[in-house]
Amino acid sequence: MSRISSSASNSQTPSIFITAPIDANSEGLDHALFTSVDASELISTTNSTAYQENITLNKKPTKKPSNLQINSSNKVQSTNNFQLKYPYSEVSIQNEYLSFYNLKPFIPILQNELLLEKVGKPLNFTISSNIAIGTNLGKICIIDFDGNILAILAKQNLYLGLVSSLQFSIDGSRIVAGYSEGYIVVWTWENPTVEVIITPRSKSSITENEPTAFHLKSHPITHVCFVGRSRHRFISADTKGNLFHHQIISKVVLSKVKSIFMFNNLIAKPIDYKGISFLIDVAALPRGPISSPVDKFGVLAALYSDSFIVFQTQPRIEIIYKKSLTLHAEKKSDLGSISWLPSNHIYSIQTYNSIICSTSDKVSVFYLDDTNLNTKIGKITIKPFFEWEARSEINIVQWINPLNFLAITSDNAIYVIDICNKVESKVFSLSTIQLLSQPWLAADSGLDIAGTFRYSFANYKNSQYILAKNNIYTFNLRTWQERILWLMDEGRFIEVITLCTGLYKGDTGQPVFGLPPSSKSLISLHNIKSLSPDSESIIANLDTQREFLVGPKLATLIQASLKFLFSAKYDEISINTAQNDTRDFKSTKRLALLNKVYRTVNISTILASLLLAIIEACVATKKLDFLFKDIFEQVCIYSEAELIFLETLEPFIENGIISVVSPQVLQSLVKCYSENSSSRKKLEECLIYINLKPQGGILTFDIDGILSVCYNWRMWKASCRIWVDILNDSVTPLNQITDHISLSLNNRILYNGISSIRSDDWYLEEKLVDEFKVLFAALESCLCGKMYPIDSPRQPLSLAQKICVETLEWMLKQFSIDKKLLKSPTKNNHSSSQTPRSTFSNFEPMSDYNNRFYKDNCYLNQENNYHKLEKTISTKSDQGLNYHIEHRNTDLYHILKILFAFNTHKTLSVLNNAMNSEFIEQIVLVMPESSITYIGGIPNQSDSPKFIKSAKKVKSATQATADALLEFLQINSKPLALETVNEASYSQEYNPEQSFWVGREKLGLIACFLAQIFVSKYPLIYFPDATDNFLTRVLLQTSTLQTLNECENALENLLKICSPFSNTQELIEMVKKSGFYRVLGVLYKSTSQLPLVIQTYFDDHNSNRKKLVFNEIFKLFSASDEEYSQQAKANLTNFIKQNLDKLFNINPLALIILAENHTIEGFSHKYILQIFSENLEYASLEFKYLDIVFNLKYLVNGKMSLNELSSISLNGQDLEQLVQIKNDSEGQHFKYGYYEILLLPNGRLFELDKLPLDQLQIITEKFP
Repeated sequence: MSRISSSASNSQTPSIFITAPIDANSEGLDHALFTSVDASELISTTNSTAYQENITLNKKPTKKPSNLQINSSNKVQSTNNFQLKYPYSEVSIQNEYLSFYNLKPFIPILQNELLLEKVGKPLNFTISSNIAIGTNLGKICIIDFDGNILAILAKQNLYLGLVSSLQFSIDGSRIVAGYSEGYIVVWTWENPTVEVIITPRSKSSITENEPTAFHLKSHPITHVCFVGRSRHRFISADTKGNLFHHQIISKVVLSKVKSIFMFNNLIAKPIDYKGISFLIDVAALPRGPISSPVDKFGVLAALYSDSFIVFQTQPRIEIIYKKSLTLHAEKKSDLGSISWLPSNHIYSIQTYNSIICSTSDKVSVFYLDDTNLNTKIGKITIKPFFEWEARSEINIVQWINPLNFLAITSDNAIYVIDICNKVESKVFSLSTIQLLSQPWLAADSGLDIAGTFRYSFANYKNSQYILAKNNIYTFNLRTWQERILWLMDEGRFIEVITLCTGLYKGDTGQPVFGLPPSSKSLISLHNIKSLSPDSESIIANLDTQREFLVGPKLATLIQASLKFLFSAKYDEISINTAQNDTRDFKSTKRLALLNKVYRTVNISTILASLLLAIIEACVATKKLDFLFKDIFEQVCIYSEAELIFLETLEPFIENGIISVVSPQVLQSLVKCYSENSSSRKKLEECLIYINLKPQGGILTFDIDGILSVCYNWRMWKASCRIWVDILNDSVTPLNQITDHISLSLNNRILYNGISSIRSDDWYLEEKLVDEFKVLFAALESCLCGKMYPIDSPRQPLSLAQKICVETLEWMLKQFSIDKKLLKSPTKNNHSSSQTPRSTFSNFEPMSDYNNRFYKDNCYLNQENNYHKLEKTISTKSDQGLNYHIEHRNTDLYHILKILFAFNTHKTLSVLNNAMNSEFIEQIVLVMPESSITYIGGIPNQSDSPKFIKSAKKVKSATQATADALLEFLQINSKPLALETVNEASYSQEYNPEQSFWVGREKLGLIACFLAQIFVSKYPLIYFPDATDNFLTRVLLQTSTLQTLNECENALENLLKICSPFSNTQELIEMVKKSGFYRVLGVLYKSTSQLPLVIQTYFDDHNSNRKKLVFNEIFKLFSASDEEYSQQAKANLTNFIKQNLDKLFNINPLALIILAENHTIEGFSHKYILQIFSENLEYASLEFKYLDIVFNLKYLVNGKMSLNELSSISLNGQDLEQLVQIKNDSEGQHFKYGYYEILLLPNGRLFELDKLPLDQLQIITEKFP
């Protein structure tokens, strides 16, 4: 048989063709239905012209006969071959993911109008080793990939209709084709022969007793497919949704076909089914490269608009799976597709047979579990394991490999979906290229349904093929290596490095071809069979294999990208400095490429993005040495590039991603970032997270230089981190900060007076916010055994304990020097505007002498202290540090004084957290003998066993802290003159002009803290004798309006465990003068002076506590006689009756409820009204009282306005406390605090309803 070959003419400008939908009523289609064209007419036509080009005949030697004719024997014979020349349009589109183009050899065939008139226009195609195209003239053209027409299959003496469906057998030797008239033909095309024709039947010729295993005439065959590897068994389906299984039985003379009806879409529906069901797609499971137990069953899948069904065809036809689908009635079209993936191997793992099913915009993936086939169950189990939803309806789904499938949506977008990593990528948009659809169902039924694309898309040998109106397009998805090459050729250096980084880690967020996935994601797949030990070993090495493949390429790409970019930078500099006529072509070409790709010629902007990608790559590959040596050296060629590198590196350090840098990078970071205040903040954050610890016992960094920069620029956070966590020294940085605070304190007192430091927020005015944040955070971390500033436990434990002990000794030491360090001639020694000394030279921080002094001379006598300090400062003065001692006096607990003067609340908060931590409970201190042997000169007035007579030298950390605070409080309380109980002494406040005293309010807070610690920690903490008396006096003397509540709470808790005064009356007098009314009430209770207890509520300025007086009355009268005598309660009753007006003014509603409850004997509405009536000054109270009791129903129902409530001395808060608890036949039951009342249905209170009629009449006459 001769081959018809065609040669294409020169290519012209590419163009895109839009395929129009097939119209069954069009003139051309009618012509095709009733016209039979002999193939000999095609080849006998010569000298015909199309688009001014001639069709010439050229001979080509073949092994087949030379004449091509269709005769009555149904054999196709060949005649002379001819070559076509014709203008055509080429399409070639490239992107990162794929290369898309039309098949050039097919252009002269599919765009030749003369040829199309003879053979017909393409309607569908199928691909094996060749391509078969079905046409609207009922012909099938077999064409190889070189564009040679191998055969044209058609029946000359029988009109079959249009080719509506076709498919090659798996070996490519046979084609089964369905036609629009209902015919099915099996062709052997190499020696053109009709193996079998299945003829449709008309409805009129069917009898009732006839079998139904046939298609109806004039109903198109929408789907045909061979089953598995078979050349004899195939499936057909028509527009009615009927499925048939056919088997060719070869005979000596004539072959027969055995057809079995499989499924009738209408018969399968229930009687009351009202929906429209139609067939969308049919596909049989092909045989894969490896055998599977499922192969012998001849599995077939059918997708209907309302169900998805899987059949087995061997040994019997049976439905093995059915899933109902939801109809989308609101949509005009229902699209869908199915695609099989036979069992396969991927990285030595065997996968199950799998199938994709798409309906509308949703995709479901199933696998066929065959593990039960060898058991008694003996069935295939179909299980879903993956779902995906597209942004629009899906036309086609197609497996690419066991890990990926593609989907083409109705908006012509191509997506690739990775089921292993569960990611998707839109890889291409077909734009105006429209696939040919097969609209047979719409043409036959008249439904507004889109056509299917089963025979317009094919996958063959990893290439995808698309059939359009006059083109066959193909595209190949690029492997990871091809993607890298394409990106580099395009000049997309940033994208290629980012891609390679993701490839190395296995998390690109995109489908990837040709590279092992991550072992974790591969094992998580559900459609893989159980793993063998060998498979597990291979999977475990997948990550290593992937890293080995990508790593070297990534390093090469980084260097090549930087080289190109710096060449472009050099070009930019050269162009800016050179004359226009001396510009190099390559220079402008490099800049033009960058401008084209990144829409800018600003090299710095591109470099920043490139360096970001490079740093991420080096972090992912753990090649930080390569980053900080090779890359950094290359970057440092340009100073601007060096700064860009550091700015890009900074977030990685601050987020803890990079903790180790080279000494060169650190030196560059310090040099570049210490130039202005904003960058210094960034430098400080970087220094916090960079690991500066010695490597192998050797410091590789200039720690002295770094600490010098930190001190000079007040980077306290970084300084504390380096001193504490790197050098294991907590005292030095804390000293540095407190020295700076002390300087600010002294200056503030000097210029503004001591009252200027009384408030805890004075540091805001002095701009000591950073000192405030760092000092207390670092102090708490050291005391609680944690790292600073990351707040994680410090290891080893012995080191944490050592730092805690040193910090406590520093904070609690008794003797220190009150240093006034003033710079001459300016006021501030370390202004932020001051130019710092050289970063890495002459490092002599001020804290150096502090460190030596505090560690070596903590408890030296005063004279030695001064000599050593004076000598040290004199040495520093020679080096330019101008300090001098203004005062020479011993300052006990100097550090505590600074801390409390700085911020008392925060200091106490840190101490509280430390003393309540489990860590500090393990710390024991060896303390010096106390220099204070008494507590404020107060003799022992307590016989309580809770106090010990002497303090131990070896103490727990909590005990030592409490003792130091107590001693500090005693020392600083002397100005309060607490030794006597003279009233004048209480009002006197010691306020020297030039003395550093923490102040009354702060001393009160310290006393509160000690009292609370003593109460909560007893018996773990003991205080010396008379401490309770001392704390009581301090609390009473130091309370202010701001600290009244705290002091009163502390005293109240202290009185619960001890009695600080043997004479309670003396204590009562002191408490009364201090205005501690809550404590005063407790003391009056202890002496059974119940009227005075209530009097404290009247005298208290706290309105909230005043309102609690009614709850107190209830508790007092509810107490037993053993607690309070009858006489005491009688005295309380008389007191209440005498103070009705005060109780009414506090809360009239509560007074009414008190009378309603009979809590007090003889205390009722009658009594209250009588008292009000007898006293003229109570007339207004009587009116308000009556107004409330008679309108209580309106009050509880919220029918009174705020103004009306105010007129009767009530507010909304009082009413909110009145809560209804139930409603029954008796009336409405309410609860008010401890009291319960009943509101009768007539709206009156229960007890009020008992008033005598004569009294009610008097009331009515008095208040009509």
